[in-house]
Amino acid sequence: MIKLKKLVEAINDAAEIANATLADSQDQVINDYFDRDEETERYTAKTVNINYPKTTTDGKVTEHIVEVPLLTVVPISSARIEELRFTTNLDIAIDNNELLVSFSNRSSENSEWDTTAKQPSAKLELIVKPQENTEGLNKLIEGYEKALRAQIPG
Repeated sequence: MIKLKKLVEAINDAAEIANATLADSQDQVINDYFDRDEETERYTAKTVNINYPKTTTDGKVTEHIVEVPLLTVVPISSARIEELRFTTNLDIAIDNNELLVSFSNRSSENSEWDTTAKQPSAKLELIVKPQENTEGLNKLIEGYEKALRAQIPG
């Protein structure tokens, strides 16, 4: 048997580690879409050059090079853990005023004990949902989109 407090701490630690991992992936946006100048410590948007058709005043079609920031053409999404559910059946005991628990060899269904169960039942559900982009990131993308629109003729 283990202390209930230790079980709850372990579940909480697992949730914190999962959230930290997701936060690290959000930091990756900077590395994916920007190059860092080591000297100035400034970031520049990664871009691709695209040949864009342009019709001249005499009706001829020419190509115009448009420098497209990757940030404007690739969807950016991040995830967050909205809820963590952990359900299990526990055997309970008290020792020296400390609540102790162990995973039960019984499972419950509709609040009745099934005494034929050989393994404890446990259920872990992670609910991961998309997270809204921050206002700063949205403004940054909008600014690059405006710069992109200014390059496109017409």
